[in-house]
Amino acid sequence: MEPYKFVKWGVPPLESLKGSSIWEMFSNRQQLSREDKNSLFRELSTNSYSRRGVPRSGWMFPFHDILKTFLVNVKYYGWQQVYAPDKTSIRAYHKGHALEILAKPTK
Repeated sequence: MEPYKFVKWGVPPLESLKGSSIWEMFSNRQQLSREDKNSLFRELSTNSYSRRGVPRSGWMFPFHDILKTFLVNVKYYGWQQVYAPDKTSIRAYHKGHALEILAKPTK
């Protein structure tokens, strides 16, 4: 899936984002490094627009094809359903506060 416009107002052309880190992650999403996976999960966890995509300048970069579903028991917050590339990125983001991580079985 390609990046898509998710706002009603004018946005810069998609070509203006081609040098950004999110564009690099999106174009190489099947071969992400550990640092990129951790950065992707951080971006997914801190944005309020989408749980499976990263917004940039009015464009949404969907990563649903590489994300897996996990149930995470986070200290002080309880169970949460998250989408992440792998368990290691969840552990890196929560820094020891993820008490248990369960992968949702695929069909």
